[in-house]
Amino acid sequence: MPAAPESVSAVRRFGDRVLRQRCREVSAGEDVSDLARALVDAMATHDGVGLAAPQIGDPRRVIVVEDPAAGRPPLVMVNPRLEETVGPLHVAEEGCRSFPDLYVHLSR
Repeated sequence: MPAAPESVSAVRRFGDRVLRQRCREVSAGEDVSDLARALVDAMATHDGVGLAAPQIGDPRRVIVVEDPAAGRPPLVMVNPRLEETVGPLHVAEEGCRSFPDLYVHLSR
């Protein structure tokens, strides 16, 4: 894989302290547009479909996800929360850029 351009953030790897810190909530009115752009750029450069701010060294609660098959721009989520859902689970193999070469089957 070619080296990432200097303007694109490097993805932090397992063992980096920022990945173990509790993320800070984004305040109302706080501008996260530069962070969102950096996440989308890093995700594209590192051939990913999702990335969280701590993975590029920023401790705020912001993530980006993309479904390349959907043909839509990446979705930026600020202060995301997990909620219980109803319906069938789908199992798929997933990996994480912060844990290179590790892939597991997850039910979502």
